[in-house]
Amino acid sequence: MTVRVLWLSAVFWRYSGEQVFYLYLRKELMSRTGMELLKTKKVFQKTRRKKDSEGKAYTEEYKEFIVYIRKQNNDIFELKDEDSARYDYFNIGDYLHYHGVKYLNYFEKYDKSLDTIIFCASCRNICDIRDNYCERCGCILLN
Repeated sequence: MTVRVLWLSAVFWRYSGEQVFYLYLRKELMSRTGMELLKTKKVFQKTRRKKDSEGKAYTEEYKEFIVYIRKQNNDIFELKDEDSARYDYFNIGDYLHYHGVKYLNYFEKYDKSLDTIIFCASCRNICDIRDNYCERCGCILLN
């Protein structure tokens, strides 16, 4: 009987230790990478001054596509681009996974079940969702 009680005690302690470790590990991972929420999207018509090859200044009109993402610590991150591809790819309410500033600086969708395209994390090339490697740079796609 005493052996059985010790065994149950050890199993309970071990189970409890794994659960605490799991919760600690999950909290640590979520704080590093985080789960972000796509808040709003906006388009701005802007102008800028440029110089041609002869040195004459001229104004150029362009559109700036901005996606506002709320990070886990309630900071707002602006994803700015002059191309509408990433703007159209993300939808309001999507949950995103952020691959840190140090390496990729890349936002990935959690749910890609309805997508037909995917962006390469390295070169930002548009690829087919069925591909495993990027056609342009050869990196593995995050399917």
